Amino acid sequence: PLSKSGALEKILSEYSPYRCKETLPYSTHRLNLSFIICYHDPGKDKLLSIYFDLNGGLGYFNMGNKVVPTRSNRYEEQMVDDWIELLTNYPEAFILDIGSNIGVYTLVSASMGNFVISVDIVPAHHS
Repeated sequence: PLSKSGALEKILSEYSPYRCKETLPYSTHRLNLSFIICYHDPGKDKLLSIYFDLNGGLGYFNMGNKVVPTRSNRYEEQMVDDWIELLTNYPEAFILDIGSNIGVYTLVSASMGNFVISVDIVPAHHS
């Protein structure tokens, strides 16, 4: 077991991801970077998981009972592209992602080779 008390195993079994898939590429003009994202049941998480569940990462927004496509094809495309630009300028940066949720910026940073510490208070986000 990973821990003597079995607590870690319990958390991982209770909060296993709904699905994992490769995102659409970000920063297509420079790096064409994609990564594997694991997310929760989109029926329970209509903020982030629904973005990644629908059409391989295509952007959608939940408007009450209606799911509407966003202008962008990728989750937070402009902000993630800006983040990629920053990491390109600071390739040796150590990244501390506090409140990482399901880890979009953590995964982008790690995909670019940065050392990352990712912290979130919600146990389900750790899986």
